[in-house]
Amino acid sequence: KIADLIRQTGKVHIISGRSFFNHFNRDKFLSSLLALKKVSNGKLSILPSQGNFIGVSHFGLFGEPEHSFSKILERIDAGEIKTFFVFGANPIEEYPDRKFVQEALKKLEFLVVVSPFIHPTAAMAGVVFPQAMLPDYGGTFVNLEGRIQLFKPMENSLKLEVKPAWGIINELSGIMEIGSSWYSDIQIREDIANRLKEMEGLANIPDRGFIFPFINQDDYQSKLNSVTAISKAPAEYPYILQWMTSVHHNGWLTEKSENLMRIAGHQVALINPIDATHEGLVENQIARIGTDTTAINIPINISDKVNRGEILIINSFSKNPVNRLLKKDKPITYVSVKKA
Repeated sequence: KIADLIRQTGKVHIISGRSFFNHFNRDKFLSSLLALKKVSNGKLSILPSQGNFIGVSHFGLFGEPEHSFSKILERIDAGEIKTFFVFGANPIEEYPDRKFVQEALKKLEFLVVVSPFIHPTAAMAGVVFPQAMLPDYGGTFVNLEGRIQLFKPMENSLKLEVKPAWGIINELSGIMEIGSSWYSDIQIREDIANRLKEMEGLANIPDRGFIFPFINQDDYQSKLNSVTAISKAPAEYPYILQWMTSVHHNGWLTEKSENLMRIAGHQVALINPIDATHEGLVENQIARIGTDTTAINIPINISDKVNRGEILIINSFSKNPVNRLLKKDKPITYVSVKKA
């Protein structure tokens, strides 16, 4: 029925969440989405984990397996990489297998972190460059439909000598005499427009923005078709672990703001009512969610919006990080849920 309705409607833009990637039937879910896209002769957008992924993917900069962050960490761990720059990220808090990241970074001879805050990754660095926050500078972002849109800095933003990541890269490349010198986001856009004919619109972006000219849904689909099925949950760890940030920030950023912590400073695990009854759990009870190596304690919320056999943890804070449960070589994490 859904396929018939879509066929009658005409072109459709299908927007999907990404949690199905953490399900043992993920290949079947994806095949269904791609089939609906084909029926509608429309577009398929899968919500990314981070906003800048859309623009990066439309530029064709998909992460290659041998150059993925996992491989970079493995090379650091093996001693092949001695110096590492981290721009605007916090791998210890964000990457699966927290312990492995920490142990690998300890083996570096020189770690440089560019960040607006001191966080666990920055605390390990030999040098930390302060990074401007998004409202302090201008630039562009690409939304789900592939529309490039302009944003400007706040009018009352502080005029301090704190640069965005591109400004720091620019300054370093200037010192090393290996790159162009940019002094504003406008210059960067003009440079791209001059080098790439298809991107001429970047020089003067209209209020409505413009559609990214490099979008190729067939290329996108070929990447998605590589998704394979995963084995089902073992009996002793019967729940698929899902986790998400709040709508504000990753937890390690949220906890820097007293106001945001009042709004979104809670961390809970959602469980289906049938599963809660099976485990003998009640609303707001502290549960112990664990793998074969570690566990975290977290309050339970009972919700029929969560599928049976799944646990959804909302937020990950430094004092109780969800990525403590994750492993870099396991695409799906299966957990047990017990009374704490």
